[in-house]
Amino acid sequence: MSINLTRQSLGWTFTWVVLLLLLFWARSAVQPVEITASYISKMPLGVLLENFTSSNPILSTVIVLIMVLSNAVMITRIVTRNMIYTDKAFMPAILYIIVSCGSYFGTQNIVGIVTSWLIIYSSEMMINSFRRQKQYGNTFTASILLGTTVLIYAPSIIYIILIPCALAIFRKDWHEIIISIMGYILPFAICSYIYWGMGEQFSYLGILFFNTIVSCGQQAAFLVDFLRPDLLTFWGVTVITTMLSLWIFMHRASLMRTRPYKSYIYFIWMLIASTILFIVPCRSITDFALIAIPLAVIMPTFFNRQDGWITNTAYILLMSGVVLFNLLPLLSIR
Repeated sequence: MSINLTRQSLGWTFTWVVLLLLLFWARSAVQPVEITASYISKMPLGVLLENFTSSNPILSTVIVLIMVLSNAVMITRIVTRNMIYTDKAFMPAILYIIVSCGSYFGTQNIVGIVTSWLIIYSSEMMINSFRRQKQYGNTFTASILLGTTVLIYAPSIIYIILIPCALAIFRKDWHEIIISIMGYILPFAICSYIYWGMGEQFSYLGILFFNTIVSCGQQAAFLVDFLRPDLLTFWGVTVITTMLSLWIFMHRASLMRTRPYKSYIYFIWMLIASTILFIVPCRSITDFALIAIPLAVIMPTFFNRQDGWITNTAYILLMSGVVLFNLLPLLSIR
């Protein structure tokens, strides 16, 4: 009887998630990953979160761990409820953990984790709005959540592409188009009004956002030693399996039901937006938590559709790369 390492029960998945998070936390506590200095301006809610982490490091670590687990559960729930895969797949939880936290874990990544939570929740609400009866509330809430990300992390403006994509993919009417636009700009408008009430100009937040985007041409906080063999192995396998997953999807798309097909397309557009963040000069540790969302949904296509030593080998290389990157520094300590 052949062993498939990629199809694990809920119990084993939870065990691996906990062990991986403990490993990442131990690495961050004993020998943190070195990152470059950031010269990027920050948005007000992002500054608020970072100030909170600097004042409450222990509590912030607990919050980050809880939110990472919450994000992993939410992604798995999206995949399961929308039947993106015919079999019950718990692999998205593991993939989200290793992609979002495997390269860097620490309280400085709270901006990325919170932004990731907003995008995941927004995606769930947007997909849930795809019903025969109009779901204006879900569409409006999803747009508000997506618009809030800009107040935390300015480069997340790239995800505005998900609004027209969702409107086209899920066949929204003109009422939902207006609702989506209003929902997206509402958080920005409310925050601008608050600043105006505090004595600033109403355009204060808009100017701050513009200056932040302009500063994205400079260096952000990213991994200093990104070219390590173990980490490159992990990301190399990630890129290859993602491309193979997209290839498999294109060849099997005609066999998929409408809801899982449209949901998958939605996450492909999210992957495109997330990839752009790694191309621009302002790429940062925050982006790992964002690209982890679509990768956690797309990558299992390869592992679920292929059986045997190929998937097992790819999975072993994927896991060993990220584990060695975090474990070897702990073993080298005397």
